[in-house]
Amino acid sequence: MIIDDHEVVRRGIAEVIERADGMTVVAEAASVADGVRRAGLVHPQVMLVDLQLPDGTGIDLMKAVRETQPEVRAIVLTSFDDDDALAAALEAGASAYLLKSVRGAEITDVVRVLDAVEEVMRAALVAGGTSFDALYVNVNGASGYFDRSLAV
Repeated sequence: MIIDDHEVVRRGIAEVIERADGMTVVAEAASVADGVRRAGLVHPQVMLVDLQLPDGTGIDLMKAVRETQPEVRAIVLTSFDDDDALAAALEAGASAYLLKSVRGAEITDVVRVLDAVEEVMRAALVAGGTSFDALYVNVNGASGYFDRSLAV
């Protein structure tokens, strides 16, 4: 599911996602209210969320969706390259944080990396070892921060 207030951005991301094997865009939304409503209808596995929306923030959206669907993974896709935005996004439940300057294929790489990171983190926690709050990953040029809550 893609949530961004700019239609051209949503359409571009949707085209990239639809071209990737095994990935489908189940819904698009341009606002917090529409995103929450549509997420309730389609139950997405992953949401690509912009931070700035006309009726609130992507953080508002993530919090609202995670109240009823805590298993939904959110990838923040934004132009805000600052530590405060990153920290707020991770605190709200974002699994990854990407800048809009990424290449299209990197978005699908990060979605795939999320699955791999989730498996690694789950295995590490089951093994009783590693304790961490977030992990920074760079795979094939796709990089981002991945939150430990993926393993929960």
